[in-house]
Amino acid sequence: MTRTLAEAAAALADPDTFVDGPPWEFFAALRESDPVAWTAEPEPNQGFWTVTRHADIVAVSRDWETFTSNRGVSLEELDDDQLEHRTSMIDTDPPAHTAMRKILAGQFTPRVINGYESFLRGVVARTMDNALARTEFEFVEQVSSEIPVRVLSRMLSVPDTDHAKLTSWGDRLVGNTDPEFADALHGSEESEQYRLLPFRSPAALEVFEYGRALQAERRA
Repeated sequence: MTRTLAEAAAALADPDTFVDGPPWEFFAALRESDPVAWTAEPEPNQGFWTVTRHADIVAVSRDWETFTSNRGVSLEELDDDQLEHRTSMIDTDPPAHTAMRKILAGQFTPRVINGYESFLRGVVARTMDNALARTEFEFVEQVSSEIPVRVLSRMLSVPDTDHAKLTSWGDRLVGNTDPEFADALHGSEESEQYRLLPFRSPAALEVFEYGRALQAERRA
């Protein structure tokens, strides 16, 4: 490995590091010599820890009293105002997290999940058939982004005709650092007006509007 351990730890937070596949040599070096590595960041950020050993990751994930999720679970460091507006289920600790999980638990029992088998097999088969019918296809666009959104649409009872909307919203929200997808690049001056929205993205406003419309329709 040509990089220092500190450089390797910092690189694991950069999606470009994974363009050609997982950097196994970085993981191996860090696990061997610096399994809990600190990466400093310029102010106002405080920096972050990179944990690479399985046992340590398990310990961190189970010890919510020491390693809280209440301050957010991404590298973006949120102030109290942002946390108040942007907190979701994954940004919570027990007992709030436990209470929300109980609401959803009934939808993830083995019996319920097994009931999706024929649907899932059909989605995968149709997706692969459509992709392989092309002379060339882009795997992420035609396969790996297609299947999860189809499944999510089914679980949320979203009309199949709205599949393209959900895919676009997901790309624009999660791709907030990618000029190809972002409406306002994360960290830009423009994104400041959206700082209280999920992912600092105006696409969240469209998702909220869509959700409210579905809510009204189902309550009618």
